[in-house]
Amino acid sequence: MMKFLKKDLLRILGENLHEMPMDFDTPDRPHSDVTRPLSTGDTPLKKIPLPKTGDEPNKNFQELLASERYRQVVAKVREYTGIETPMQGDSNVTPLIQMMMSAHNQIVQTESRYKTQLEELAVELVIKEMGIPEGAIQFDAKIVGMGEIDTQDFNREMQQQPNIDPVDIEQDLMSDLESMTMEKAKRRLINNMLQGASKKGHYMYHYVADKIREITGSDRIVGQYGILMSINDTLYWQLSDETMKMMMDGSIGGKEKVRVNTNPPTIVARGVNFPILVHELIKGVMELFAVQGRPTDEEGNVDLDSWSEISSSEDTLEKEIWDLRLGPAIWDRIRS
Repeated sequence: MMKFLKKDLLRILGENLHEMPMDFDTPDRPHSDVTRPLSTGDTPLKKIPLPKTGDEPNKNFQELLASERYRQVVAKVREYTGIETPMQGDSNVTPLIQMMMSAHNQIVQTESRYKTQLEELAVELVIKEMGIPEGAIQFDAKIVGMGEIDTQDFNREMQQQPNIDPVDIEQDLMSDLESMTMEKAKRRLINNMLQGASKKGHYMYHYVADKIREITGSDRIVGQYGILMSINDTLYWQLSDETMKMMMDGSIGGKEKVRVNTNPPTIVARGVNFPILVHELIKGVMELFAVQGRPTDEEGNVDLDSWSEISSSEDTLEKEIWDLRLGPAIWDRIRS
């Protein structure tokens, strides 16, 4: 008979309790900076009135979404890299990061002479897959170098504002605050949908793999895309918040902007490679649709003051990390 010391039983019990909220099919585990806020629901999604799982308090809806998405992420990175070593937080991710950087460097070298053809192919792919009518949208798409993307207009998290005691607030102001809270919740959900839909663009290169090989003359680039994008997805789950913020302060892989005042509207997209450019193009199209979700005044025009507050609060790089983590699972459920 196997015997356990009391301290061993307590340790095992503690580990099992810690792991219960998320379901795992493999020995891989996300970083505690991911699982800890999920367990309490204390993420940027907490303002969204999400459904109940029926298993509260053991598992909330965010943990359910995280379980679904993490399984997809792990399966992808195993498929494209062949590395089977279990990931435990940021342990054992160094070989993956080295493999990702190697793939990135080879992709940059291969794509460098064919940027124009790949940019045109990215636009054609998005127009076809999203069923965009001819002439409905203009596209300004470019593959750029790492470090060439302007981040000056990116929103970053501000210092937490002190809570206001509701006892001291007039009724009409309280009503305005409640309305603004719901508008922010709506934008938070929309941002998750945007990232969830566009994240699929990371792997849409498969639809035009033969064309990419024809353009570049490379038989390896499609496999390198898979390595790069699958590891990139994985790092959002395996790295600490501090490391993720350091990466954001370093270099950005892509950016999109919607210009609604042109006729037709223009999607401006920049990416450091073909898959990221496709991702940003899809996000831009979805953002154009999402203009309909902006708050309006009594005349039906966009309430610019409210929108400015909502955008500065919700459209931040820090919150985007959670959109990229859980957005694909939300989008899968909306699609199904």
